[in-house]
Amino acid sequence: MKPTVASDFLQQLKQRGADSPLLDARLDFMEVEGCRRYVEEMATVDRVFPDMLPTQASGRWSTTKPPLVNFPKACINPICEYPKPHESTKSVACWSARDTITLDPGEWGLKWDLDGVEARLFAAYAGDDVDILAFKQGLDLHTMTACTMYDLPLPLDLVDPHTSPSCAGWRATVKWEGKEDKRRQTAKGVQYGVLQYGVNEKAASGVRDIEQLGLTRAQLFAVGAKLLASKPKYVAFKKLSWGQAIEQGQTRTFLGRKRRFYPTHQERKRWSQRGMPGDAAKAGLNHRIQGAVADMMNLTLIAITDAYLDAVLHLNAHDGALLGFPAHLKPADVVPVVTPMIAKEWNVEGHRVPITASGAVVWPGGQSERVVLAC
Repeated sequence: MKPTVASDFLQQLKQRGADSPLLDARLDFMEVEGCRRYVEEMATVDRVFPDMLPTQASGRWSTTKPPLVNFPKACINPICEYPKPHESTKSVACWSARDTITLDPGEWGLKWDLDGVEARLFAAYAGDDVDILAFKQGLDLHTMTACTMYDLPLPLDLVDPHTSPSCAGWRATVKWEGKEDKRRQTAKGVQYGVLQYGVNEKAASGVRDIEQLGLTRAQLFAVGAKLLASKPKYVAFKKLSWGQAIEQGQTRTFLGRKRRFYPTHQERKRWSQRGMPGDAAKAGLNHRIQGAVADMMNLTLIAITDAYLDAVLHLNAHDGALLGFPAHLKPADVVPVVTPMIAKEWNVEGHRVPITASGAVVWPGGQSERVVLAC
């Protein structure tokens, strides 16, 4: 293989255990440089008209010319007084590349992000009743996962263990530091990187920024293995999806959309002999999750734009969106109508799971007001 500094290759090195400040710096630079190149081109124009097309094989939309979805929300003003990194406040002194996405005069916007949608879909596909119930009751699943991984007692209040008076004794006993507790952050990263998409516990080494959590790789692998052992239904669902992609050459989302795969002879052999998934198998699993999110967002956007023909899609960010509405349509009238289109229970192969969203009404000047999008 020829020497390369391509992002995909460097990410693979990190997943295999490479630990280097230079590697991390190179990846950070590539992320910033990619954004800078497009922002520089936008400096001489008043407006851009990006292409938004569902061109990805998984059904996800691609936004190009420029790729607005990839513009980070982190403040990039070098003289901002707030310590970095932090999300921009969309002010003169604190701004990000994402702030280039604005509303038109005489328009207000509704933006939302689905709450942990991939985790909810995984739980439903797997039929994990404990996690499904946690989502239905609004429990803090990441804190629950951390307790499992670190042999901690469960707090009395699983909805808000970070500030609830009933959990004061628990917080003191386990030395809990709130939502930013490193054990919770580790659980959150391992939940996504290992339990959901990882082949085994070693996938934890590829979780972004995991090295900042203060664990050795051996410790990280140990907590990852413990989490996998505690969730056999997740493991079974992943193996089923990998097998469908390799043996049947296809997987479907719970809404029925099919994607075909063509695994190589080597991948088929590795799967049959060692049960190890290759690229086609991993893409098959991704399609069942990420393809389903794309399906759900498509149906949601169709429903809203059918109900409000004057609505304008400013941004589709896979599991979130920004829609603009003309000023004669009032938020107090629109939000109650679209809420059940955005937040509702979905029947995922026989398991009903609530999909909620974090939303806000946005005004042209950048001010926003949070709204509840719950089912």
